[in-house]
Amino acid sequence: MIVRAGGTPSRGAWASVLSHEVDRLIWRLQHRVPHTSRLVYNSGNGASRADPARGPRRYPQEHGNPLQHEVRNALLSRGIPALLAAAGNTGFDYLALLCALRTVGAQPRPSLVVLAYTGAELLALIPLTPGGLGFVEAGLVGTLTLAGVSPADALLATLTYRLVSYWLPIPAGGVAYVAFRRRESASARAVT
Repeated sequence: MIVRAGGTPSRGAWASVLSHEVDRLIWRLQHRVPHTSRLVYNSGNGASRADPARGPRRYPQEHGNPLQHEVRNALLSRGIPALLAAAGNTGFDYLALLCALRTVGAQPRPSLVVLAYTGAELLALIPLTPGGLGFVEAGLVGTLTLAGVSPADALLATLTYRLVSYWLPIPAGGVAYVAFRRRESASARAVT
């Protein structure tokens, strides 16, 4: 990382972090939605993604799960809102980490927290545990300590952050799943 004499990251460092996050988003899109690489290629070579006479471009369903095709077609027709939602998700996740640090009384520089957060996100990609469980916590405590947070505050802030960003969405997802199944079964009974 390029650091100025005063200890603050330079524009090159910020550009590097931003470039990494964009690359990570594109990688996730390419590996989660089939044929997204074609979309990324077409958006960069000057080809229009939408023909006003025919509507958004849709690729034929060649093979795979119909849900994958539905997701791909939704991304093709609403790509910019999806990109903004992905960027917002990352941004709010970072803000949750900052709030956890402020809650325990730590006052680190946000630029160093961005680097710690990026390192934790890289550790989350390790496929040995779901969501990088254990790796993220260890890496985040270590990088926050290097960023100037006391080890006790770094541990408490990390556990608070992971509680909010990792554990609390799990029961919320279960409740949403049950509500969805009930609504679907009620609508299926209404149709028959």
